[in-house]
Amino acid sequence: MVAYNPSTKDFDWQMKLDSPTAVGPLPVGESIIVCSKSGQVSAYALSDRKKFWSYDTKHPIVAAPCRYYNATYVGIGTEDGQVFCIRLGDGNAIWDQKAAGPIKQAVIGINQNLVAVTENGHIQAFFAFDGTVIADVDLKDNITTPPSYSSGSIFVGTKSGRVICVRPKQGSLSLRLDPSIVFISPTESKSVKIRLGSIEGDSNVYYLSNSGFPCRCKLARNFMPSSTMKATDERTLDLKADPSAEPATYEYLVTAMSQSSSEARVSATGICIVVKPEDIMKSYMRFDTSKKNQLVVTVGYENQKFMKSFAGKIIYDPAILRPVETKSLLEGPEYAPFFDLTTKGEVGAYMGFSPSKAKEAKADVFQVTFDVVKSAKTNLKFNPISRTMSSYILPTTDTAVDVEVVRKMTEHVVKLQIGNVIATVDGKQEKLAIAPYIKSGRTMVPLRFVGTALGSKVDWIAEEKAVLYTNSLPTGARTIKLWIGKKVALVDGKEVAIDPPPELVKGNTCVGLSFVSTNFGAKIAYDSKTKTVTINFEN
Repeated sequence: MVAYNPSTKDFDWQMKLDSPTAVGPLPVGESIIVCSKSGQVSAYALSDRKKFWSYDTKHPIVAAPCRYYNATYVGIGTEDGQVFCIRLGDGNAIWDQKAAGPIKQAVIGINQNLVAVTENGHIQAFFAFDGTVIADVDLKDNITTPPSYSSGSIFVGTKSGRVICVRPKQGSLSLRLDPSIVFISPTESKSVKIRLGSIEGDSNVYYLSNSGFPCRCKLARNFMPSSTMKATDERTLDLKADPSAEPATYEYLVTAMSQSSSEARVSATGICIVVKPEDIMKSYMRFDTSKKNQLVVTVGYENQKFMKSFAGKIIYDPAILRPVETKSLLEGPEYAPFFDLTTKGEVGAYMGFSPSKAKEAKADVFQVTFDVVKSAKTNLKFNPISRTMSSYILPTTDTAVDVEVVRKMTEHVVKLQIGNVIATVDGKQEKLAIAPYIKSGRTMVPLRFVGTALGSKVDWIAEEKAVLYTNSLPTGARTIKLWIGKKVALVDGKEVAIDPPPELVKGNTCVGLSFVSTNFGAKIAYDSKTKTVTINFEN
């Protein structure tokens, strides 16, 4: 197994595995999961290749594993039809279950379920926490592709050449705990919000229960205002620590089960860490708004003790901000940075520390640069999930900060003249394919030139003799579709009269200036003395 660094165009490290593999490794946070063909599942540290744990399924593995339920578990399917759920933190098998046939395609996690497809045509969903088969669809055709999931449906390809879409009956039944990790000090009280997502029109009443807290934990636990809820309700799990509660970490389970059907149930795992206030590490964010149309966020920590890794995610509003660059502020071979921008609205970050660097009390760790999409006041959150040298979760405070961002606009000027093939864009001359002209008292301008000058997209649809205009300006219609010779256009999906209609001149689409002025989001002025058209816009 090798780790290739595209920045240096060299290998960061190489290592020989104990046995051959049939599938690629699975990166999960600070670990990388490797499955051998003989059935061994192992977790290694990304930074120093140290083996965290190993579990022998005793079954051949030729299908890619998956991480699921917030990377709490690793799902495994075997060639002889066995399904395993392994806890990522310690490598222990939570459950194993017999599938309907051989599993040669990757397994996937969907909400609270682990989904596997068998070679003989079954799509099976296993309940995440005990392996109960909650769905089994027999396609009666060999499945030859891994399953994929989108918009609530599962898609597979079969040997007969079909693509099949299966939508789970239970729909979007899900349970969420917020926060999923809570830190509580002796005498302190904390509340965890419980949200139940369900299919539209679900009127079932669900009964809530919790498990995983031993008697010795000295934590009072109560569902408020009651232990029953519907999908439209919100409940909390209220936790109160006794003054004599000892520092410890508890992984607990909250389950919602329908009172009308035991098959309709869903669970969520949470982590409760009892810790003294002086032992809580603090995270922070600093903002730099000095760069035009950008926000630079610096994330760091203070009051840390014996930290092995600093990780977490920045949560942002994608309608306001767009991440464009990530940067580690700790340089050197003793640090192992990793960033994940695959989830819209989140920037995941992980920084592994070597033991010699794990005792610094305070440090800026990484930066994320965002482009400002629009001016607004927005809230950014950093949710840390750091670990101690012994790989336990390190109690760390969340950080949430409001910041005002400004999208500064630049003014542009486009000038055209009737009968003149030379136009100017911000003072620079450009030659037109066709000069503006007057027809029946109406000023006609070349659409592609005007659209390109405004920074918008102009697409020609030959089979319809139509033009699709996609506006990039902050004002005006978003999309406009026009047909050559037709007096009706579609403006944001609505029919609008256009007179004169668009026409082709020497292969160029020309439109009336009045239509441009009304719909394109720019200011238009016409000087009849000089026969000059001036277009002003901001972008």
